[in-house]
Amino acid sequence: MLILSRHEIANKRKMRRIDAVLKEKSKQRESAEKQLKELDTMHENKSLDTDTYNRLQTLVRMHAEKEAETEAVLMKIWEE
Repeated sequence: MLILSRHEIANKRKMRRIDAVLKEKSKQRESAEKQLKELDTMHENKSLDTDTYNRLQTLVRMHAEKEAETEAVLMKIWEE
């Protein structure tokens, strides 16, 4: 019975850590979307030229699209 409760506690901790990682990724995704909207607005207002706009947009998207890393982190947490 004691062993069973230890496993349950360990699984609950894993799930909390996974939830924390998913929440952080969600925040990062929202931040990236906000940044892209701001870039669009700046480009429409002619605050940025097209080349700079394209480069900044690429950087924001590259930073936001690291799903493979997220999966690796989640698998590592689950295996512990």
